[in-house]
This record gives sequence, structure tokens and C-alpha cells, in this order.
Amino acid sequence: MEGRRNGTRDLVEENAALRAAQKQVEQALRESQALIQTLFDHLPVAVMLKAATDGRFILWNSACQHLFGAPASEVIGKTDHEIFPREIADKLWAKHQAVLAAGVPDTMPEEIIDSPDLGPVEVSITRVPICDATGSLAYMLIIASDLSEQRRVADERTALQAQIIEAQQHALLELSTPLLPLSNRVVLMPIIGAMDSRRAQQVVETLLQGVAQYNAEIAIVDITGVQVVDTQVANAFIQSARAVQLLGARVMLTGIRPEVAQTLVQLGVDLQGMLTRGSLQAGIAYAFGR
Repeated sequence: MEGRRNGTRDLVEENAALRAAQKQVEQALRESQALIQTLFDHLPVAVMLKAATDGRFILWNSACQHLFGAPASEVIGKTDHEIFPREIADKLWAKHQAVLAAGVPDTMPEEIIDSPDLGPVEVSITRVPICDATGSLAYMLIIASDLSEQRRVADERTALQAQIIEAQQHALLELSTPLLPLSNRVVLMPIIGAMDSRRAQQVVETLLQGVAQYNAEIAIVDITGVQVVDTQVANAFIQSARAVQLLGARVMLTGIRPEVAQTLVQLGVDLQGMLTRGSLQAGIAYAFGR
């Protein structure tokens, strides 16, 4: 009789220990699920997990609620057909089955979805089939990335780069067409390098501003560093001379090499009203010897 009572007591204690162990496992499982949910809720992209067999949602993070307008409590345990309009749900289910059949991740780089709160949103959707411990397809992981913010950041970066480039080009133009006051009546602009339409316009504007600012009588434009003189360059010189003359000053062109002089003659450039000297030194000497 005593042995029977001991056996019963042992069985009760064993069952109690099993129940306690089971509760610990269940508690650990709940904590693990809560941790996973917390981690997924902090992701910046919409993440959802479906059962492979019937497509019922198992996980739905906070970004999904922001993007699709539905909290997890209204989605978990339901299928696409219980959440979305039939036409949309049919397409989602067909895609679900196709990815499972292929057994490899699939990404749609650009897709438009109608968000209840955000309106049309451009997203990138990646579907990843996941196997269980036995190697059977058990889940479908879906990641939807909102491309709108990425586009906005990219557009802002592009606009900023354009502003920087514009500022750099403007600075380079100013450096490439410097105006140096030699006295209270003589200013000098040395030009080096190639001349295009934008730089030609800069030459005219800088000369006019300099002559007006310093009330100059002579503006020396030295082209010793200009390698090629074509019609565009010649027209820039003529425009500069005419514009400066309207302010009561004269333009002196210096640094004219023989080949440049020959080119100007061949182009039929009329330098009437413009002073010329072969070298910058000769031009400065003339300006200060008047």
C-alpha cells in the first residue's frame, strides 16, 4: 500500500514538473514572438509573413499599417481575399503561388499601390519563400519598400549637386575673367584659355561692371593666353568694345600674336574704335603715358 502511494505521488510530481516545463516553453515562445514583433515593428520597411499553404498573415509590422492603413489586429489570421478587393486579392494570391512554385525570391522593383492614407505610393516588393526545419515551404516573407522617400532624397541630392556645380562654374568663370584695377582710370582683364559663348558673355559683363565701378577710361583686355581666335571670340571682343564705349571708356586689345592678327584679318573683324598693342607691357606703357 505504501509503495502504491509513493508511486502516485511520484506521478503527480512528474506531471507537475511537465506542466511547469511546458509553461516555461510557452512563456519563452511568447517572449520570442514578442521580441520578433518588436524588431520587425522598428524596421523602416513594411514586412509581412504569410503561411505558405493558405496565405494567412502571421506577422504584420507597424510600417505595414502606415502603408496599407490597417493595424495588425485586423490582418493577422486573415487572407488577402478577406482584406483587399477581389481583383487585387486574386493578383496577390497568383503571385504568392508563382513565387512558391519557383522556390526563389522575387523582386518587383517598381509597383504602384493605393494607400488609404498616403494615396498612390511607388514601392519595391520582394517576396521570399521560407522553408521549415524539414525543408518544406512553410512561409512567404514579403518586404515592401516605399520608394517615395528614396526618390525625394535622391532628387534633393541631385538638386544640391546641381547648385554646387553651378556655384563652382560661376566661381571658375569669375577666376577665368579677373578684372584688375591698375589705377583710378585703368583696369586690366587678362584672358587665358578657350573662349565659349558663356565665357564671352562673362567677359562683357565683367568689363562693364569694372569700368563703371572704377570709372575707368581704358580697359585693357590681354589675350596673350588665348590659343584660338575664331568668329565667336572676335565677336566677343567687338561687343566688349562697343559696350565699354557707351560708358565713355575705350578697350585696348593686347597680346596679339602674328597668327592671331592674321586670323582677325581673315575673319574681317572691324577693330575700329579699339586700341591695339602687341604686348601687355606696351599696352600698360601707353595707358599710363597718356
